[in-house]
Amino acid sequence: MNIALGFLLLAGAFMLAGQFGLKSAEWPRRAPRLGIALWQALSGATVVSLLLACVALTLPGMSVVETLGEIIRVCVVELSHQYSSVAGAVVSSVGIVLLSILFGRVARALWSRQKEAQRARTRHLIALAKVARPTGDNVFHLDHDAAAVYCVADPRRGPATGAVVVTRGAREALTHEQLRLVLRHERAHLRSRHDRLVLRSRALADALPWLPFFRTVHEQISNLVEMHADDAVAPKDRPTLAVALFRLAGGGIAGAPSGALGAGGAGATMRARRLVLPYVPLKRTSAALVVAAIVAVGAAPAALALVPSDDTLFHNCCVQ
Repeated sequence: MNIALGFLLLAGAFMLAGQFGLKSAEWPRRAPRLGIALWQALSGATVVSLLLACVALTLPGMSVVETLGEIIRVCVVELSHQYSSVAGAVVSSVGIVLLSILFGRVARALWSRQKEAQRARTRHLIALAKVARPTGDNVFHLDHDAAAVYCVADPRRGPATGAVVVTRGAREALTHEQLRLVLRHERAHLRSRHDRLVLRSRALADALPWLPFFRTVHEQISNLVEMHADDAVAPKDRPTLAVALFRLAGGGIAGAPSGALGAGGAGATMRARRLVLPYVPLKRTSAALVVAAIVAVGAAPAALALVPSDDTLFHNCCVQ
């Protein structure tokens, strides 16, 4: 029971740190890649902590590592001892039910989101081959009035590959130099596989809708991947890209598939303002502290899982 409570407190600490600390911090805008990594570490550690809390409830008198070992070996003597008392049976049953529900929802959401996005991308790429005109280097010109530029990953052709779609409206709104920078932004999305990061965070938000923290994670990662792609241009080109983002702000295609990432959109104006400010990268000392925080967050659930339990109210070790 003490270990399970510890995991719940750890998960709560991670969610509070993200919701009320990292969300309002300014440094992720200066180092989007580190910000994405820390948000991923917090969300992943939260899910792991919740799962391990459920595991700890199944055999509350043991550490999580011992509990997993007993479950793997199917220790009949241990399980029968745990269920010999009403309190032990209730606690273990609650743990097993919660573990099944939590693991099932997370696994189902991750799987269904991935398959849904894969089918949508495949349909969209097939449609593009019919209605869009290729202009070379996986860029397709679409005859559409909306000013939009977006990319669609195509894992079938290998990692970091896909199509970049440019509408007629975008070509008319942008200069040649602005379009060149926007295309670099989109290729940065494909190269870094940002679509996977956004889809995973969206899947966790769908799987755990009663925890607002995961909606925040999805929103923050969606914004930070755009900033990370913006930073693919040289510092001297940032003002030019900012103008392009202003011209593309609000642009989009209703038929774009799930997981498509575009330079325009609701956050384009805010990102454009960021690009016109002086470029001040994160200092090495600050970056090292963020990396240390990421490692600490990832290691915390594993360290707690190794802590032995002194709770003998529900459990005694197998004598035989």
